[in-house]
Amino acid sequence: MEPQDLLFLYAWKAPAKPPQARGRAVGYAFKAMKEHGFDGIKKMTKEAIELPKADKAKESVEKLNELHGADVRVASAILTAYDPSRFAVIDWKAWKALYDREKKEEFAPEDYVKYLQDVRKLAEECGMTPRKVDLALWKIGGRIERGLG
Repeated sequence: MEPQDLLFLYAWKAPAKPPQARGRAVGYAFKAMKEHGFDGIKKMTKEAIELPKADKAKESVEKLNELHGADVRVASAILTAYDPSRFAVIDWKAWKALYDREKKEEFAPEDYVKYLQDVRKLAEECGMTPRKVDLALWKIGGRIERGLG
């Protein structure tokens, strides 16, 4: 993964509120680039992406969490950007839709493993990719949040 891709993913998965959150996320991405260097980021993301091939999604997320400011949401976005046919982005709206309106905004690596297993199961049942399932769940979660679902 290129460092500029990392910058985009940090900003994308930053909370929308408060308004300063996206700026902080970009700052975290720059700190990660400074701490690890471009080659270090490429090496870390490559190592993390190889782990799920051995059914080690939790370890992969933990490896990506070593990047400054990267949380589970950012790690899930990195994995999904790499392979949307195998991974899904974890998000509070999708979580809410999948887990009977349970509100959750902070995620642990174990949460991602659970979420990914359940999304993959749905994807297989529906003939979709995990990424398409997580997008559908995100839309449903948004409707629930607005009182429309």
